[in-house]
Amino acid sequence: MIRTFVISGILLLITACGGGSSGDNTSTAPPSSRDLSVELGQDLFHNANDTIEIVPQYQHDSAFPPTFQWRQTEGPSLDTSPSHQKSLTFTLPSVAVETTVAFELTLTDGQGNQAQDTIRITIKPTLQPDNIPPTVQAGSPFSVEEGAFADGLSVTAQDEDGQIEKIEWQQTGGPTVSLSNVNSASPKFKAPLVDNDTDLVFSVTVTDNLGATAQDQQIITVQDSAINQRPQVSIGEDKAVVEGTEVTLTANATDPDEDGNIVAYRWRQLSGPSVTLNDATQATVTFSVPTQWTQGDSIGLMVSVTDNQGGIGNARITLTITAAEHSFNAIEYLDPELKRCVDQHRTLKGWQNTLEVTELDCASSFQINTSRDLVNFTNLEKLTIKSRLFTDFSSDHVPNIESLSFQGSALKTLDFSGNKSLRSLTLVSINTLQSLTLSQNFALTQLTVNGSQIADLDLSQQTALQSLSLHMARLNQLQLANMPDLTTLKITGTQLTQFIAPSLPQLRTLNVSDNKLQTLGVTELPALTALYAGNNALTGLSLANNLALTDVRVSKNPLSTLNIRPLLELERLEISETDLTTIDFSQSQKIAALLAGNSTQLQTLNGPLLPIKEIDVSHTRVTDIDFNHLQEGMVLIGASGKGLTQFNAARYPNLQTLYIADNALTSLALSHNPQLLLLDAKNNQLTQLDLSANRELADLDAAHNRLTSVQLAEESRLSFIVLSHNQLKDVDLSPAVNVFDVEVQNNPLVNIELSGLRQLRTLDVSNSELVDFAPPPSTHFWCLRAENNRFSTQLLEQLAQFDQLLGKVFLTTPMSKSTLNEECHAHL
Repeated sequence: MIRTFVISGILLLITACGGGSSGDNTSTAPPSSRDLSVELGQDLFHNANDTIEIVPQYQHDSAFPPTFQWRQTEGPSLDTSPSHQKSLTFTLPSVAVETTVAFELTLTDGQGNQAQDTIRITIKPTLQPDNIPPTVQAGSPFSVEEGAFADGLSVTAQDEDGQIEKIEWQQTGGPTVSLSNVNSASPKFKAPLVDNDTDLVFSVTVTDNLGATAQDQQIITVQDSAINQRPQVSIGEDKAVVEGTEVTLTANATDPDEDGNIVAYRWRQLSGPSVTLNDATQATVTFSVPTQWTQGDSIGLMVSVTDNQGGIGNARITLTITAAEHSFNAIEYLDPELKRCVDQHRTLKGWQNTLEVTELDCASSFQINTSRDLVNFTNLEKLTIKSRLFTDFSSDHVPNIESLSFQGSALKTLDFSGNKSLRSLTLVSINTLQSLTLSQNFALTQLTVNGSQIADLDLSQQTALQSLSLHMARLNQLQLANMPDLTTLKITGTQLTQFIAPSLPQLRTLNVSDNKLQTLGVTELPALTALYAGNNALTGLSLANNLALTDVRVSKNPLSTLNIRPLLELERLEISETDLTTIDFSQSQKIAALLAGNSTQLQTLNGPLLPIKEIDVSHTRVTDIDFNHLQEGMVLIGASGKGLTQFNAARYPNLQTLYIADNALTSLALSHNPQLLLLDAKNNQLTQLDLSANRELADLDAAHNRLTSVQLAEESRLSFIVLSHNQLKDVDLSPAVNVFDVEVQNNPLVNIELSGLRQLRTLDVSNSELVDFAPPPSTHFWCLRAENNRFSTQLLEQLAQFDQLLGKVFLTTPMSKSTLNEECHAHL
């Protein structure tokens, strides 16, 4: 049962009172301000699955009511009520070990004052094991004379985690008899008349309160009244047997009659997991104990022996199954989600024992909470866990691990000191991680950390690294060792302002994009072939010692000079959005790509254009390039803002990317460009656009033209379409079956065809003449923007219902964000 708890406080509202008189000479001025404060109360302990509502206690000046902003700061990510409401409601998840979540509330008043408080809730684990089936033991075999009443049927049953709800007897062998009460523990019956000793077989089924069942059998021998002493038989005492082992049982039988002898043996299984009885008609029987069983299972066997006069003697034995060493059945799991993961892999891979578990990949469908159960898998070498509830890890649980990957967890600290064999470590989207200890992991060859709270990372002991990738938003200190075998180094999205590479003689690829670097030193990298350092604050960069470079990408830096003359092997150069005025690539005879778009100060290119297949000088001062006479093998051309009045695209049949915006084109023929993937032709004077031959086109922007018609290729692969600010009245987008986002606002549209658009997510038809249209059939469609619309009442009613659906948005307000997607998300 889910219980709801309200953690409430008292609102203290200070109001100012004015006017009137107190009747004496003392006046009290109302307070002009009051300190803003908030209190969430003491930290709490709660059970898993409890629903919590936190109501803050706060005070404020009545003239400046505060706003509320909740933020989860610790623990597995929870689904909560909206974060801007006064109170916060959420349900605690099921956890296998004690787990803490924390929430911070920030109050902000109209003067900009803020107050904060944090509350922590510790979730107590609630183990919910699978229902344990009941255990059942029917009575021992016995004999009864023919025609007599038998009252020896009996059963003993118990249920470890519940109670026995039902008992049911059924005859399954021998001459039919009538049981007095099939639902009692000891029914009675009258034995039939027989010509020879005859067995009656009865099965009893017990059911617990949760529906689990267990069965056993009892065999009664009806004896012929003729004078004959029945055989005596014994097979020993009840005992335990180990799963997977061979068991041998021998029936020791004698006949008391002087002239009697044993003529037949018959072994039968009465209860438990099914086994195959070998030589079931001999005195000695053998079988294998099953490996698939559950706790409490036992095997019930009976042997019947027959003498030369037809007399029958019976004996029964119960064998309790126990787990073998390294058996899966010996594990008492703390975390049921890890058990589910192991069981699935066990079925798929046919593991027979825990020693065979060397690799375990638990995807996000397994919400694992703790690594403690992994101590049972001593040969585990490779482990992947993708769980937002994963909060409990110790290196002691996986001492022999060689490869670890944790993704999306809520871990706060990680210490791998106990994992001396660790070679590969991947930590992705662990945004709660504050500490990472690797000081003893000398064997580490691969390390990836993508997302964390870590500001200082010490890798001074990791000299064996061959690949290192760090994407850490708060990182501002990094210590690296000399790494003789490192070949790939990626450090992106950090707060680093300086990076001077240590001695890395084998490094081939260095990616330090998207940091805040003002200084970059690469002189100790003689083998470097690829350098990615875009989107930093670099004003200078020396590449004099990096003669092996083939790929240099330094766009979005305030670089004013860059000497690439020593780079004879250079094949690709990206210098877009820099402050360079000139670039000399005259010595780089292998250069095939030169991308310098939006480097607004660039005016001189010194080098041959003949080998180049990709060139972008959009919005630069370069004026000496004839874009209609480049080499015919061009795959990328950037010529935006170059004053072009015509462009001969037919010359370039291999063209894949064309930036030709901000020109004066009145026509653009693309029928000879079947490989075109991206077209940016906005801000021209185009009146028609025929894309019927461009089926591969994925990204189209032709906004701010004079288009009256656009023709798309059948089964077009377009993903993004921008046709806003044109003269379109009728547009058929149905061929774009894969499109995600469409912008056709500011057109005199009276008709738009969207049938077949099963992937469409967002649509903008603002400032059009549309009255009615059929909404797209896409189940992914979630945002429609239609500012200044002229929709019919019927359509508006339909869209109002759409807007009320969870995750759907219908907007009629002016644009406040820079992109349609941002605008849509802002109104969710």
